[in-house]
Amino acid sequence: MPPTERAILTGTPADGTGYDVADDRITACDGWASNAISSAAVVGHADSTVTEASTDRWNNAPETVRCSAADIKAGAGAGRIYCFLP
Repeated sequence: MPPTERAILTGTPADGTGYDVADDRITACDGWASNAISSAAVVGHADSTVTEASTDRWNNAPETVRCSAADIKAGAGAGRIYCFLP
């Protein structure tokens, strides 16, 4: 995985659960349906080497990105979305 494509869109906190739906606009691009400047997404790093003390996780890294394709690419992502269902 090239470091320029390591960010994956997850929209999840570090424990892998979901955020409250009210937080969707700032964690999951408004339900993965918006590229508005006011929307953002939580990302993880596909090349993470997680340790217990690490904050750089595969599902939740210490950064968020805006939701336009250009912003996702600029934030070291390739626009990949991973969906986790209970």
